[in-house]
Amino acid sequence: MNPKLNRRSPRASDPGGSLVGFMEYLIVHFPETRRVLIDGQDQGRTDRTIELEAGTYTVSLSPSDHVKPKKRTVTLSNTSPIKPREVAFGKT
Repeated sequence: MNPKLNRRSPRASDPGGSLVGFMEYLIVHFPETRRVLIDGQDQGRTDRTIELEAGTYTVSLSPSDHVKPKKRTVTLSNTSPIKPREVAFGKT
């Protein structure tokens, strides 16, 4: 299991001085409701805000039939609840 998924830790500094635990926000769009998979794990539904730690993720939908592209790689940083990263999938 990816420790960055659904981790709601507060912002804090690690011993190296970098900030860890920054929460980022993602909304995935598709014409129909689908499950959103982040690195292969169910993390929510389309058109709803998903909260993740900063980082790079592979996003896909389930079921994946009639979805294009099948997956997308996104990097989350500098988002907010009112300005999430938005990713759109199309219907084939």
